[in-house]
Amino acid sequence: MGKLLYADGNIYMGQHKAFTREGYGKIIYLNGSIYEGGWENDKKARRGRMFDHVSGDVYNGEYLDGKRNGRGRMYYAAIQEIYDGDWSNDRR
Repeated sequence: MGKLLYADGNIYMGQHKAFTREGYGKIIYLNGSIYEGGWENDKKARRGRMFDHVSGDVYNGEYLDGKRNGRGRMYYAAIQEIYDGDWSNDRR
């Protein structure tokens, strides 16, 4: 486990390999958003939880290649609705 501070102000705490996020970790973005979950080759992967500080939206589910993909649940704060289901590459 380690801590990485990026030039853009983002802070990552978790597993990494040669300064590439790999395994399990948490990133706190400069805007206050937070992602905690799996990483592969510096991209979000497997299961994770993303809180978007700007919109208030929360996604909890599967990721592939840095994108929501697979089973997941999204809370849309602005309209106070929840989508629970499949997130294929074409659903964003």
